[in-house]
Amino acid sequence: MARNIGASVGIATVTTMLDRRAQVSSVAADEHVNGFSAAYHNSLNGMQAKLIAAGSTAVHASAQAHGMIYNTVQRRR
Repeated sequence: MARNIGASVGIATVTTMLDRRAQVSSVAADEHVNGFSAAYHNSLNGMQAKLIAAGSTAVHASAQAHGMIYNTVQRRR
């Protein structure tokens, strides 16, 4: 019984540590990807222009570009 309790505590501790690390990474990424960043706006505008050139409407291209940036940030976490 003590072994089971010890394993449960160990698993809970490791899971908590991983969740906290993910939060730290998320905050660090969000600091660089925000509406005040020139690089963010350059990437967003470039993606929108390519999507419009490919036949998307301006409104749809904007939504797609925001989604693409969001997906990129999520993959890097």
